[in-house]
Amino acid sequence: MSEMLDFRQEGGRANQRSRTRDAILHAGASLLRQGATPTVVEAAAAARVSQATAYRYFPTQDSLLSAVVDAEMRSALDVLDETLEPAGNAEEDILQLAEAIFEEIFIREPEHRSLLRLALDHWFLQHTGKEADGAVDRGGRISFIVDALEPLRARIGEASLFRLAEALSLAIGIESHLVLRDVWMLPKAQALDVISWTCRALIRQALAESGKGKLSVAPAAKKALVRSRRRRAQNRT
Repeated sequence: MSEMLDFRQEGGRANQRSRTRDAILHAGASLLRQGATPTVVEAAAAARVSQATAYRYFPTQDSLLSAVVDAEMRSALDVLDETLEPAGNAEEDILQLAEAIFEEIFIREPEHRSLLRLALDHWFLQHTGKEADGAVDRGGRISFIVDALEPLRARIGEASLFRLAEALSLAIGIESHLVLRDVWMLPKAQALDVISWTCRALIRQALAESGKGKLSVAPAAKKALVRSRRRRAQNRT
């Protein structure tokens, strides 16, 4: 009887810890959406938990931001998996994907910008010999792009498919969003039109070059695809 009671008590404590962590994460995400870059102290205050408690879960601001952004990106991947309806035509599917990701970035812009900032901060920490938290995974788009291009594999070959996917990743994601919105200051509709035009141009150029030259797939590219597929599969479980 006492063992059963101990088990229930431990289960209750585990559930409480999970709820506390989730509350801090949700508070951090809410602050992020408001345009802030939340500290652990600010997230603790918003979640109404003590600073000491918050620091037990997130010892640094970067660890908090990484967890917040990771949770948001997992949600974004879920949205893409639920909303995309592949037509089996590479150009149509890529344009659908480009628009879906563009809209997702527009909706969660603070989170996506924070993810990019974390990736840049991580690079600087590494290259100045300072300790850095785990690397920021920014390859979520890879598996979606490669999957959309699968109808072209037999026609252009694996190496050309990978090169096309790599080129399309320059147009599909936060980077192109920043260039078109911040540098060119384009309105939303025109920015999306440029992205769609770029995607169509890249696909048609790849088709025009089919069978010309000798290409190979970089091992790093295959590893990146594996990581992207693994993360996407984890989201589904």
